[in-house]
Amino acid sequence: MGVLSFDYRAHARFVDPARDRAQLWRLVLGVVLVAGFFLVLSNLVFGTILGLLEPQTANAVLQDAQTGQTAGGMLLLLFQLGLLAVAAAMVVVMVHKRRPATLIGPIGLAVRQCGAVLFMMVVLTAALWVLPPYDMGEGVLTLNMSVGRWLLLLPIALVAVMVQIGAEEIVYRGYLQQQLAARFRSPLIWMIAPAVLFGAGHYLPESAGSNAMTIAVWATVFGI
Repeated sequence: MGVLSFDYRAHARFVDPARDRAQLWRLVLGVVLVAGFFLVLSNLVFGTILGLLEPQTANAVLQDAQTGQTAGGMLLLLFQLGLLAVAAAMVVVMVHKRRPATLIGPIGLAVRQCGAVLFMMVVLTAALWVLPPYDMGEGVLTLNMSVGRWLLLLPIALVAVMVQIGAEEIVYRGYLQQQLAARFRSPLIWMIAPAVLFGAGHYLPESAGSNAMTIAVWATVFGI
């Protein structure tokens, strides 16, 4: 099966666990519950963490987590998004009566494919560093933190990013795509709809300004 093939048999096997309970009302209920569980879990986790801190420190941590403008705030924000995966896992058990692992597919295959994609991303990143423009189009690059602090934060940041992107993929390309594909045969539905919602979630004019629509369109196309 070629890379550009429209043979979706492998995808059909991925979707099979969702076919028994693919009613639209279950999907609508599931989406509402994912959002609700995420909010409840976020409040529970953050409430517990902040309750252990001094009030002044707790307020500073909460503000950082809301804006993500500091390293600590961004890490909290990324780890918080991991709760989306927990919420999706709860929903597939409660609403669709299937195992959370079915959102990923066969674990061995997922690990091998993750390794293959990771290798290609490393190659692509290396190529971007080698090819011009060397200033990323932003003029002279400036050091934003000490190298020592950057190295200290790097492993934590890598884990946080993996948690964030993994949770998003489990919700959009796992739960939403599986349930839609189990109900509708056309790729125009199960491929496009999750990608559009994924792009809409990246439309943030408050932080991205005039680039907000470009980022949202990029995320949509990338999702497809």
